[in-house]
Amino acid sequence: SRQRQMSVGEMFGWYCKRRPKASATTRSEQRLAIDRLRDFLGGDVPVHTIGIEHAEGFFDVLSALPRGTPKALKSM
Repeated sequence: SRQRQMSVGEMFGWYCKRRPKASATTRSEQRLAIDRLRDFLGGDVPVHTIGIEHAEGFFDVLSALPRGTPKALKSM
């Protein structure tokens, strides 16, 4: 299928078109998650190249990140 051949970024664009009513905050959070995923994967890789080992590693990285914005960054 066409979706299987898309990159992570292209897939996000496809998803956004299918769900156009998302709030600006939701869309911003989604874009941040996609940007983090692309950074973790080393670029905008094709979706079909992502395996369970990538997902497990990505979730390990996410779980190590702080839940909220550190106070030092909030004051900037």
